[in-house]
Amino acid sequence: MGNVTQTGTSDGTYTASPTGLSINASTGQITPASSTTGVYTVTYTMTASNGCPQVTTTTSVTINGSPTAILDNNGPLSCTLTTVTLTASGGNSYTFVNSIGTVLAGTGNTRQITTPGTYSVVVANASGCVSTTSTTLSSNTATITVSNPTISTGTTGTPFTQSFTATGGVTPQSFTLATGTLPSGLSLATDTGVLLGTPGQSGTFPSRCKLPMLMAAQESVKPIRW
Repeated sequence: MGNVTQTGTSDGTYTASPTGLSINASTGQITPASSTTGVYTVTYTMTASNGCPQVTTTTSVTINGSPTAILDNNGPLSCTLTTVTLTASGGNSYTFVNSIGTVLAGTGNTRQITTPGTYSVVVANASGCVSTTSTTLSSNTATITVSNPTISTGTTGTPFTQSFTATGGVTPQSFTLATGTLPSGLSLATDTGVLLGTPGQSGTFPSRCKLPMLMAAQESVKPIRW
């Protein structure tokens, strides 16, 4: 909010041309928020009285427009996209904040983000006018758990079938051994997580199973003994 300041005799009237400037006719107070962007001529008029002629004086007032704040992100976050870029436009300077009001360090009109949430930017133009907008960054990543087979002991020469199970992931899933080996005759079905076959070796074979397509979530497997 601003004012047109008048000195000298008071009790005059303020007018503006062209229309679009929100100005108080008695005080000269201007309300930019309800005014239209542009350049105006403000006239202060003292009417003729007591033999004195009418007196007018003018000044120029400029109303600068607020910038149009734009904020985009190239998300969502995912297993393959772990860092997302916030990109702002529409002004000359940019201040980024997170959902709790913390200013994000950096310069220019971009910031790198690794955490989902709502982010805002305050955009300022060359005139110092500002506007704010926000964007929400989502995440398609999941917390994945790979569980051990319920039975971890087999007998050499005897068919064996047990399964690793996964929760929290999305299909399709692909199971692989992260560490360790399996005894001869036993294999892991990558699409189902099933350990299947007839073991041909005795011994202890500690191993780990993982889902490499799903953030490599994995859990240590109990030693399988034959």
